[in-house]
Amino acid sequence: MAAEVSIRQYEPGRDDETWAGTYNRARAEVPEFVPLKVEELGWAQKTPWFEAEGEFIAELDGIAVGTVSAYLRDSRKLRVGFIDGPNVVPEARRRGVGSALMRKALESLRQRGATVAEDGAGDWNTPALAFLRKHGFEPSHTYSRMERDLGPVPTGVGENREVVLQPFGESDEEVTTWHRLIQAAFTEYHNFEALPLAEFIYFARHQRDGGGLFERYFALVNGVPVGFLIIEIDRRENEKLGVRRGWVNDIGVLKEHRGRGIGTRLLLHTLERLQALGMESVVLSVDDQNVTCAWRVYERVGFRVVRRYTSFELALAPNS
Repeated sequence: MAAEVSIRQYEPGRDDETWAGTYNRARAEVPEFVPLKVEELGWAQKTPWFEAEGEFIAELDGIAVGTVSAYLRDSRKLRVGFIDGPNVVPEARRRGVGSALMRKALESLRQRGATVAEDGAGDWNTPALAFLRKHGFEPSHTYSRMERDLGPVPTGVGENREVVLQPFGESDEEVTTWHRLIQAAFTEYHNFEALPLAEFIYFARHQRDGGGLFERYFALVNGVPVGFLIIEIDRRENEKLGVRRGWVNDIGVLKEHRGRGIGTRLLLHTLERLQALGMESVVLSVDDQNVTCAWRVYERVGFRVVRRYTSFELALAPNS
């Protein structure tokens, strides 16, 4: 007789090792996957936005075989619930575990007032793409991962050399300015809603907790911040994968200042800084439906698409 799938809620602290171990085994086939560390769960639990009620573990015969996360911030105006998973270990696949986890995640989001559920899968993961379609999800957006080797930094590609780049830190004034720029620059983006300022300040002051190197810059025009850039080096990722790679963690320019080469200048600064720090390549992620067509700027600077990810949405009927 086949074992029955049992779903239970994740208990912070008690289940951390079980969660990390199961999650890591389930996602080991993901390209360039870096295993989750137990201490990262401890960090997540301290954040203002952690939602334990949306975290679930699947078991067969009392053994953990899968996880799923379903999160919906209570203050979100968009009422979109986001799902990470289901993540099922290889030996438990095609036994109804993923479907049971998905039903639980959708039920949890519905009970908390979500009207839409969003999940996704990479273009390399054909089974996951089929799974989402099977459960009624429809494609909504695609995202591209773009990469560039760090060789000679190009010039004459439309960059604005008059813009001033100013490093910034974690003072109340600096973080408040960063928060304001993000809100204004990304207001047209798909499913965007900025963290409340108090939570954003917490995020800014704890961004380095994972041990990564971050550099932050404002783009100034006539002394006024009109854009921002966050450069990241994930040391643990680089060590695990045996690479020397940096990231464009975040980049944005106010709408009224676009088309003036400011974003291009920020990208070139990224190349210059990462090269100076001994990196060999740089990666970023972009929404292919981005209203600014940012991918065109990235291509002009030498980035190329190496992988794509599709976001899927499912309308949720009101909880009766």
